[in-house]
Amino acid sequence: MSFRVSASFHALCGKTFLALVLMAIAGAGMARAQASTYSNPVNFGSQAVGTAQAQTSVTFTVAAAVNMGTPLVVTTGTASLDYTLGTGSTCTGSVAAGTCIVNVVFTPKAPGRRLGAVELVNTSGTLITTALLSGTGTGPMALFSTPVSSGSYPQLTAPRGITVDAKGDVYVTESTGDDIDKFGPGFAETQYRTEGGGGGTAIDGAGNLFLGLPAANVIDELRAGKTSPFDIASIPSPDNNLQVDSLGNLFVTSSADNSLYEIPPTTTLSNAVMIFAGGTAVTGGTTGRIVATAIDAADNLYLADYDNNRIYKLAAGTSTPVTIIDDQVNLNGPQGLAIDAAGTLYVTCASGAPVRYAYTAGAYSAGQPMPTAFGQYGAAIGGDGTLYFIDGNSITKNVRTSTTVNFASTVVGSAGPDSPQAVSLENDGNAPLTFGVPSSGGNPIITGDFSIGNGSTCPQLTSGSGTYTLATGASCTDLISFIAPTTGNFGGTLVTTDDTLNVPGSTQTASLNGTDTLPPPVILVPVLGTTSVTPAAVLLGASQSITIATTVTYSGSQPTGVLTFTFNGIGYTATCTTAGSPETCSATVPAATIAALSASSYPVTAALAADSTYSAATGSNGAFAVNAAVGIPSVTQTATVTIATGGTLGAINVLTQGAANKDFQYVAGGTCTTGILYNPTDTCTVLYTFSATRPGQRPWRG
Repeated sequence: MSFRVSASFHALCGKTFLALVLMAIAGAGMARAQASTYSNPVNFGSQAVGTAQAQTSVTFTVAAAVNMGTPLVVTTGTASLDYTLGTGSTCTGSVAAGTCIVNVVFTPKAPGRRLGAVELVNTSGTLITTALLSGTGTGPMALFSTPVSSGSYPQLTAPRGITVDAKGDVYVTESTGDDIDKFGPGFAETQYRTEGGGGGTAIDGAGNLFLGLPAANVIDELRAGKTSPFDIASIPSPDNNLQVDSLGNLFVTSSADNSLYEIPPTTTLSNAVMIFAGGTAVTGGTTGRIVATAIDAADNLYLADYDNNRIYKLAAGTSTPVTIIDDQVNLNGPQGLAIDAAGTLYVTCASGAPVRYAYTAGAYSAGQPMPTAFGQYGAAIGGDGTLYFIDGNSITKNVRTSTTVNFASTVVGSAGPDSPQAVSLENDGNAPLTFGVPSSGGNPIITGDFSIGNGSTCPQLTSGSGTYTLATGASCTDLISFIAPTTGNFGGTLVTTDDTLNVPGSTQTASLNGTDTLPPPVILVPVLGTTSVTPAAVLLGASQSITIATTVTYSGSQPTGVLTFTFNGIGYTATCTTAGSPETCSATVPAATIAALSASSYPVTAALAADSTYSAATGSNGAFAVNAAVGIPSVTQTATVTIATGGTLGAINVLTQGAANKDFQYVAGGTCTTGILYNPTDTCTVLYTFSATRPGQRPWRG
């Protein structure tokens, strides 16, 4: 049965290994000795962020006298960060056989796991041996829950593995290429060649990179400052994850057998150790494909099960994973995993947004899909809380030390449809976050036309308030509304004061933006009265003008829309009085137009066009009639006839109450022709005139 090497066990073994270290300098064939050898690791324990620990001596055994250069003290490969060279070191200059020391000062820059190394070099700068360093920074760290995208990295080819060093440089492997990409400040890119498409990647305290190469079935090491990697272990199809602990042990899962392997610093290519096999029994079933892993400051491993949507914890020194999250709702094929100093887990999946599991009071919260970050494969987190997610062929960088809240445009004096909006702060450190009690005013301070509403869970402190703390992994929310008194674009800030990174008076600033516009006009509905025509009727041929009129009733100012009367297909613009509501509006139809009309009834309509205040309106229809005078013939009219019974047309008669050629008289010239054969439903026309023989309605039939 295999088990993970614990710190105490490794320290005992290290004394034996140390004797071999100096033999390796002379040519002993350890695999990792191709680049250097390793001395005992040193754990500095916990130290408050920003405060220097008393210097600690790192002891080395020297087998034979050697001339040494100044020792190098680095933090994941970079000098002058968390670990620095103290005073009084003896591993420098001419060093006799026996022991020498390097004094190291630990001043953590961020909460959580901090990895470093002491490297002894000869006078030519050639590396002699390395002692790995580890320690834990303690302190609170306030971050906003909603990340802000901070630029974009160059497009890659199927990126899979990702890790971040203490300096903030990002390392990414590409599964279909032969490169590992390093991205420094400003997204500057450096490429290193590998032996094939990359899987997972990890970095140790010395800045050495470890790469899983699935196609080659090996794990490679790329020493800090070098450009050519070399093989250190053979693993069948190493998956897209790799972790290194404080002792220098590597952990990698295999997609070939779904097992977890450990690679101690002294391993040969054939001597990787299986920690547990695929299909190991766990709460909820058995382990499936472990695609993603993470590691905390205590060297506990966290493993994401792609097949079963579960997260396991493998405590340091144990070989049996324990189910800590089983989420069939939010997880959909987890493929990336990162952990912060508070123990909060961030998981990316094959589909959907990344999911956050806050770790508070010894338990994980329900999964919370992250609002604006996206991820698909690998995940990593920097010491400052910046989240890095692999999304397709892109890397998203999600900064959480600031945030911006944009409000939808709203009208003057009113809250917009998206008010209030939540601005949430998290404590992603590993110590309680204390909000500062102001000597005057308040904390937080909000400026501009923005306000904090009821229901906010973050403290609203004044000079008389007591101390308020936010537990590790916990979060609180301010509910922000936007109401402006005038039109324009408005900006403001929400500034919260706390002791992030153990610095009282630290501030977290959320930028607030909103736009106010004039209120939309209130649209009123005018009312048009009955349309009247004066006179209501005339005799055929009469040369007499007529007046069309209606009333318009409204509230407020006078409507400016045009009122139009429509008579016989022609529009007439009305003229309205200005005495106020109700107004009388009228238009005149010229006498010549009336004289040209035939005897008939003519509808009259009224319509008021809309303006900025009033909607369009129509009135009830009026009517006007042209009556034929007795004894005076009308102009020729046309009637369309539909044949009911087929046959040859014999005669055409126009009848008035059964009598031919009385009031209605036939006029030649229509298309209905006698002697022509017509079929049923055929149509033709008959012309006629009307000359009333006496007053009243006169029906006709043809």
